[in-house]
Amino acid sequence: MKSARTAIRKMPWTQPGLPGLFLLLKGGFPLKLNGALFLQLIKKHYPDMVSFDFPTRAELTRPLFWDKNLSFSSNRLYVACDSETIDADQEDFSGCLFVFPGAVSEKERNYPCLFLQSQEPVTGVFNRIQGFFDIYDKWEQDLTKISLGGGSVQELLNISHPLFGNPLCVLGADFSLIASVGMQSLPQEYQIFNDSAKKIDYMNSMKQDRYFNSVQDAKDPFIFPSHITGLRSWNVNILRFGHTTHRLMMLEYPRQLNAADAYLLQFLASFMEYVLFQESVPSTSGEKALHSIFIHLLSDKAADYIKISQQLSALNWDPEHQYLALVLRISLFDQKNLTANTICSYIENLFPSSCSFQFKEEIVTFFNLTLLNLTEDEISQELTCFIRDGFLKAGYSRAMKGHMNLRRQYIQAGIALDLGTRQKPYLWIHRFNQVALSYILDESARRLPGYMLCHEKLLVLKEMDETQNTEYLHTLQTYLNNHLNAVQSAKDLFIHRSTFLYRMDKIKHILECDLDNPDDILYLMFSFKLLEMENSRQEIL
Repeated sequence: MKSARTAIRKMPWTQPGLPGLFLLLKGGFPLKLNGALFLQLIKKHYPDMVSFDFPTRAELTRPLFWDKNLSFSSNRLYVACDSETIDADQEDFSGCLFVFPGAVSEKERNYPCLFLQSQEPVTGVFNRIQGFFDIYDKWEQDLTKISLGGGSVQELLNISHPLFGNPLCVLGADFSLIASVGMQSLPQEYQIFNDSAKKIDYMNSMKQDRYFNSVQDAKDPFIFPSHITGLRSWNVNILRFGHTTHRLMMLEYPRQLNAADAYLLQFLASFMEYVLFQESVPSTSGEKALHSIFIHLLSDKAADYIKISQQLSALNWDPEHQYLALVLRISLFDQKNLTANTICSYIENLFPSSCSFQFKEEIVTFFNLTLLNLTEDEISQELTCFIRDGFLKAGYSRAMKGHMNLRRQYIQAGIALDLGTRQKPYLWIHRFNQVALSYILDESARRLPGYMLCHEKLLVLKEMDETQNTEYLHTLQTYLNNHLNAVQSAKDLFIHRSTFLYRMDKIKHILECDLDNPDDILYLMFSFKLLEMENSRQEIL
């Protein structure tokens, strides 16, 4: 035990005044009961009791028999035969509590006291109150033994549950269920943490809840209302470096919440913090073989593709299978609260033959379409509401066969997400096929602007339009868009066919080509796209 306490002293706790650390170092409970808790306990045995100036926030130590010759100390419980023996004028008793077994006296009182209105002798009352302290003393000893003995969070919950009676659970900042007790007693509609779909809805609702965001890193216990889960709950944040890493929760079922719960939960949370700090949490990137393979593939540009293909084949992801890549851009909330793990778990549960993991600041998922027996459209349709409700942005690659293009599919999905979001920020989902041409244009103009890459004679036509008020550029673009159909182009321009042909002759003369070469046509159409892109960039600037 001594070596364990020495180890605790060396822990890099960020809160020097942490209650749990103090208790573990001291090796004992400070033997105080919160005033609200004491009132709750005593009322069960003496329902007719009457209180005066009761100190609900006080932390009371074990009781003493009152004697007028006794040295007074604050935050102390005193059991006295009757109030006649108390001379409140001699001392300031505001920081303590007097308990009288009998009926309310007529004597004026200016100090906190309880009249139990019972026939029980003072010794019986004294022993009963001592019993209250014994219960919580034993609880503290069990918590300390588990914490210093390398026990788990689940063990802490198990020994604490009888004191609370209501379901208890510990959640990660990503809303993952770390441990729980008593949850099976909840009605089915309230069991949200064992259902991945309900848990995702819960997480998305919490992300949007203003009150929850205001208490995310609160140091004091708080009650969360029932509008999301259907039940109110006491919550105590477990902080590290000033940010919540876990949350201890007690649900309001079957009994109602009360102020005493907050005191006990905060005390329990201090032990939780120590145990969670001690526990080694396995890395999600190395927890599964598929995760490890894909992270290595994406992070190492010089990865051995033959070796990776063999590793994937050993896991039944064969080279003949069809694959699809998805990149999700997560919100600041998800990054702060580590909810990426929950999102990954949800996707993998929804699609068993998939691999979802966090890479850099995004979530990457590879789908084995062959094993899933699904098309890319079916997968996209299944995830549409999830992406929208989670305020995520998604980019899909093309579906491709084999292992050699997996990294390129990740790049495709990333391009779809980046370029699609830039072009159409109001959309949640973007596909590479929708942005492929824009990507080609972007890449071609990376080193030189569009006006330096386009057909040189188009710039001449543009200048003539500006100086001579002609419409040569518009006429040529209409002609190309109509696949060189003169009749349709004339109709679209609302001019006579002969006028159109005369205008086209002048344009061809300036271009120095007859538009009978497919390469010339392709270059001209591509040039129009480059000029449009250049104009849109100028408008932004």
